[in-house]
Amino acid sequence: MKKTGPKRGTLHRDYATFRWGDHAAFRAWAIRGSVILAIVAYTIAFYACEWRPLSQAFQRPVRRFEIFPLLLLLDQIVSQWAGSHGEIALGDRIPALATAFIMLFSAFWWGQWLLSQLKVDKQFTRGEKGPLAVLMGLTVSSHLILITGLAGLGWTRWLLRFWVAIPLAVATWTLVRKLFAQKVWNSRGAGLKWFVLSGKSIPTCGKDSGDASTLPDRLIFTGALIVFGTLLLLAAVLPPTDFDVREYHLQAPKEFFQIGAVTFLPHNVYANMPLGAEMHSLGAMVLLGDIWTGALAGKLITGLYALVGAWLVLAFSRRYFGSAAGLAAAAIFITTPWVISVSAAGLVDIALAVMVFAGFVLIWETLGLSKLRESGVQPLLPRSQAKSGCEPPGDVAAQVSSIQIPQLSAMFAAGLLAGAIAAIKYTGLVYGAVPMGILAGQFLWKNTRSAKTLIMGIALFIIGLGLAGGGWYAKNAVLTGNPIYPLGYALLDGVNWDAAKAARWHRVHSPPGFSGLALARDVFRVILTSDWQGALVVPFAIVGAVRLRRNKLALSMLLQTGWIFLIWWCFTHRIDRFWLPLLPFLCVLCGPGFVTLGELRLRWLGRLVVLAAILWSLLVVTSGAAVYNRFLAPLAELWNDPGRIGQEHVLLNGLYSRLPRDVRLLAVGEAAVFDLRMPVLYATCFDDQPWERMTRGKSAEEIQRELKMHKIAYVYVNWLEIARYRSPGNYGFTDFVQPSQFRELVTAGILVPVLMPPGTPNQLFLVK
Repeated sequence: MKKTGPKRGTLHRDYATFRWGDHAAFRAWAIRGSVILAIVAYTIAFYACEWRPLSQAFQRPVRRFEIFPLLLLLDQIVSQWAGSHGEIALGDRIPALATAFIMLFSAFWWGQWLLSQLKVDKQFTRGEKGPLAVLMGLTVSSHLILITGLAGLGWTRWLLRFWVAIPLAVATWTLVRKLFAQKVWNSRGAGLKWFVLSGKSIPTCGKDSGDASTLPDRLIFTGALIVFGTLLLLAAVLPPTDFDVREYHLQAPKEFFQIGAVTFLPHNVYANMPLGAEMHSLGAMVLLGDIWTGALAGKLITGLYALVGAWLVLAFSRRYFGSAAGLAAAAIFITTPWVISVSAAGLVDIALAVMVFAGFVLIWETLGLSKLRESGVQPLLPRSQAKSGCEPPGDVAAQVSSIQIPQLSAMFAAGLLAGAIAAIKYTGLVYGAVPMGILAGQFLWKNTRSAKTLIMGIALFIIGLGLAGGGWYAKNAVLTGNPIYPLGYALLDGVNWDAAKAARWHRVHSPPGFSGLALARDVFRVILTSDWQGALVVPFAIVGAVRLRRNKLALSMLLQTGWIFLIWWCFTHRIDRFWLPLLPFLCVLCGPGFVTLGELRLRWLGRLVVLAAILWSLLVVTSGAAVYNRFLAPLAELWNDPGRIGQEHVLLNGLYSRLPRDVRLLAVGEAAVFDLRMPVLYATCFDDQPWERMTRGKSAEEIQRELKMHKIAYVYVNWLEIARYRSPGNYGFTDFVQPSQFRELVTAGILVPVLMPPGTPNQLFLVK
């Protein structure tokens, strides 16, 4: 009987095809299920965990999700933005805004000029070139302010006038010439568009703008960038609230301006560390001849590093992973509450983070780009457009083969950015300068295989580092005898410093212990419970890292992240702000992570999580939980706002308006003195206290003569701060200062108590 069924080979082939298809479908569903489970689990854990800042404020456990009911109280939130009587005033910000944007435009113009002179500008897309030019210009201007300031701020004034006049004059002449002489203006605006976008650069790869399915995502992320950028602008131009900003980030430039030079401040140890970002405040003060408006302009420039960073994250991510990934990465960066909170406060940690990331981008695009063909970098495009294998995008590969990368110029440019990083904070040396030197040297060696070129490149890198950041270390070496003052006392010594101070400094700035449990606890804190962590960074970065697990660019990002975390955990006192330099690298991975959800047909999950996270961050920022939210109130009210500086500082400023201009306040235990209008003698908790120096071993009459000699009209004692410093595990404070001293001087008729606001243990005395 003839068999009618299929042949054995056919059965085998059909069976194999069926099993393979079944396996692929199961694998796809398993991956989707795992991603859904992981993202949902993290999101639930994120919103359910205790929120330390609000728990401390309300004296009860507060969970992150508890901020969502504020959606029902939007009218109350908005009412906080205005003045105490509902006033809205934005015009009083115009001088600070104008000064900041003129300084930023000048930095952009000079930065572009410098990049073109170094012949490295052709390696960047238009989007990358803009933020890198701004950062390069800020780097140069900051160090020039330092160098001229050491000789006297009169030189700085002339330098800054030249610095801003040339770009403004050239831009004005160029605009007039193009608009009228060449008649590029037309009704359709094409000429103006050409003027704005002109300039040859490598085109962006991974253009996926035609994918209509991503349009809602683009609208969401673009809207988030606009809204949070506007909020950052409004918050960064407000007077400062943060203690560190009022103690030295703005107080040091204020004192330099009052003295007339950048110099050593024996009473403020923090003012003798690198202050590269703070030089913009000093520059604005010098340009305007005004402390207060200049301080707001400089604080705004410091805050706008975050927007420049978002711009660079967008451009860099877009180049390699497509525009949807770029928008996602930038939006996740700017909506992370840490970024808004730190930047709006006037702290420099985000400025440091952006500079570290910019250094990586510059090295990767100039020295690393010639190795792109082996890097495994490819954009995340729809499957119909994706390239096979690990070939780089064709337009980029063509440019790589046609452009001779100026290796030594790139090393010098990298050195300039490394110097800028080292000029912001001492930690910048190990966060950015050291790994940049290693990465740049590695790329240079792979590109040239020439020992002579490698030596020349390293030399140029060191020269650039010195020109952009070495001034701070040379200043300390000359003025204190210790280039890294007050660090390294055992080896380098330092004026106005001793073994006891060094030991106290080391105790409170060292890591709080090493163990597996401590490491696990700190990793858990960074990824989940950190005060102002965002809900999107960790889950999307993990998805992106898994998706790009064989991609050398992604691997480099992870190595940079691991290095920064390692330095933070092993060599700092592990406060949360100090790990923020790893944030831009994670956000770059977040972009591909979000796009991967679309590839897995989980775009609905991505949008849901993103919208919830953006809404949560928006409430955190606008409600005043993370930032000072008097966005629209008059500055005249905010400068003396008791909610910002306290009733006692308001009282002290009121007293000064009725005193002779040459009298001074002696502050004991109070170091956040930026907002005080009267001249003040003070010291940080680590420095020698003026009160102790004036009174130790002296009689009441001698103390009175000492106070009169220094023109002290009032003595203010902040017992709350002294108690905080003396609490276990804190910075410590001299035991010499005791309440009994002041009681004895009151009894002797030397000091007269002044009525203070009710409920405060602090004291104010009039000197008779």
